[in-house]
Amino acid sequence: MQTPLRIAFLHDWHHPLTEILDNEDGLPAAIDVIGRKHSVVWYTGGNTPLTFHHKSYTLHIVPTGEQLHSLLCIQSPDIIIAWGSLDRPWHELVHERFKSTPKVLCFAGGPTAHIAKSYFKVIVVESQVYLDDFTKLGVTAVRGFGTNVKVFHPRKLPKRFDAIYPASLCFHKNIELFCHAMSGRGLCVGNHNEPTVASKILSLDVSLMHRVSSNVLADLYNMSYVTVITAGPQGGAQRVVLESMACGIPVVIMSDHDRCIEFVKESGFGRICHPVDIEIREAVNDLIDNPLDSSIGVRYIASKWTEDHYAEAILSACRTAMLN
Repeated sequence: MQTPLRIAFLHDWHHPLTEILDNEDGLPAAIDVIGRKHSVVWYTGGNTPLTFHHKSYTLHIVPTGEQLHSLLCIQSPDIIIAWGSLDRPWHELVHERFKSTPKVLCFAGGPTAHIAKSYFKVIVVESQVYLDDFTKLGVTAVRGFGTNVKVFHPRKLPKRFDAIYPASLCFHKNIELFCHAMSGRGLCVGNHNEPTVASKILSLDVSLMHRVSSNVLADLYNMSYVTVITAGPQGGAQRVVLESMACGIPVVIMSDHDRCIEFVKESGFGRICHPVDIEIREAVNDLIDNPLDSSIGVRYIASKWTEDHYAEAILSACRTAMLN
């Protein structure tokens, strides 16, 4: 029987407690899977210290780097797994103070040519583009990603929106392009990360919701005919692609977003178009008038992109890191 590992999972981001506890996307689902066989402590940023005992791991909300250091010393992990871009401040702190502890990064996007890439024995990436980038830089990287299919799955709900765009609502996600393309027909869902974004969305006659729980988001996917991601290559949204496909909802991706295109190309479940409002409308109309078999997306996700696949990829990266 495999000896359970003491794993520290570092999520260097500040979220309100409600967002932490109602987030059931692929990442926490994968950590839940890992926590059933190993001793996992999750550390995340926040303004007020708090400890929460999840069914398969312990969660610490940690306001400062010094408190993180103290808690890690108490835990004495066999391996440290971090999540985020390479510029997160906890990376350097942990690198300097826990040099002998092997580290794995679940890379969330951003520049790859960063000094912090050398802090990690293995980097787990969501997209083939990132795998190629890190490999060229001489970094050990592996593919690993997934969505929580226990939450994101087909639900028999009436359609209310022609297109949905779940995203952090900021202009670099090309929110305006979505609104021009889907005026009177679309829904934007997410945190309002720029002060004028909400008024701009509403002025273009697109429905708007603040961030919702994972379960509500799954309902909203299922109440939409299509998911449209107008973000370009710097806009992320790979997670949205997997969630939508798992719900049996096809995805329209922009032709310049290479990190998301690969999933649509491989699955055949969606459309790729230029970032032009007329082309986006044509793609959405075609998917509504000539719907794809929803099982295509569901089977594709089940074949390689579930929370179990994600957990195994992370654990495999840990085993590699501990051997090197």
